[in-house]
Amino acid sequence: MYDMKYWKHCEGITVKQFCEYLQKNIPLDAIMNVCGDNQIYMHLENDGSVFSVDDCSLSDLPEYKDCEVGELVTGEMP
Repeated sequence: MYDMKYWKHCEGITVKQFCEYLQKNIPLDAIMNVCGDNQIYMHLENDGSVFSVDDCSLSDLPEYKDCEVGELVTGEMP
């Protein structure tokens, strides 16, 4: 059952604001789910302006044609 005090909505939040909230309020060893799934995909606009966390690989997008999704290893730094 979910804890009501952590039920939050946000719009236009920056990556920094999101990370700060998580670090201050959520146990750092909690499993992260997106839309109830623990498999997540990350997407970043070419100009770095928008970062998206998704439950779908979006592999059908033209920019991902002939590419394979990279696997993020825990503790990996790009």
